[in-house]
Amino acid sequence: MRLGSAAEIAMNHTILPVLLAFRGDGDRSDALAAMGSPRLGALKSRLGLPASGHGAMSLLKACLSCMAIDVASHGTAYWHVEHQLSGVWLCAKHRELLHFSSSKRAGQRRFDWMLPDSGDLQECVGNSLHITDAFLVAISRLTTVAIAAGSAAKVSGIDLRAYKDAAWTGLQDGGHASKAGRLRAVEAV
Repeated sequence: MRLGSAAEIAMNHTILPVLLAFRGDGDRSDALAAMGSPRLGALKSRLGLPASGHGAMSLLKACLSCMAIDVASHGTAYWHVEHQLSGVWLCAKHRELLHFSSSKRAGQRRFDWMLPDSGDLQECVGNSLHITDAFLVAISRLTTVAIAAGSAAKVSGIDLRAYKDAAWTGLQDGGHASKAGRLRAVEAV
């Protein structure tokens, strides 16, 4: 158990803490038990992923610069948890737009274990889109918020409902969201 127990791996090296952030202790226990068993079974359904905005299948995303560093340091590239968080479309370290696995998205290899491969990756934002500085600033801000939320989800003892309320209040106070609960994308840029 060089990397830790199944529960330690799940909570420190996957996006599971984010998926469990607003769930009860029973869901957490069930998810950790499923992660430690040979079969995940209906874990996605129990977490509500097929019915959520995440869907049952999330994109696997990678930064080409991180991949090059991984290969030089470890002999292979690997998926970085930070890149897999919802809302992260930019590598915070390299300030590069992420790429996604087309095999996982197309479904032909969606149940396979696989590592990032530059031959399989596509740009998350196509070349046809003119990327402005304002777009990059907005994506950078979204990435910062998503990473902070992902980090907070890993810390035990944090009241994540209070965290969500504080983040929402900050968006409203900054003019980035209305009191009615709608984001104002133009003002956020």
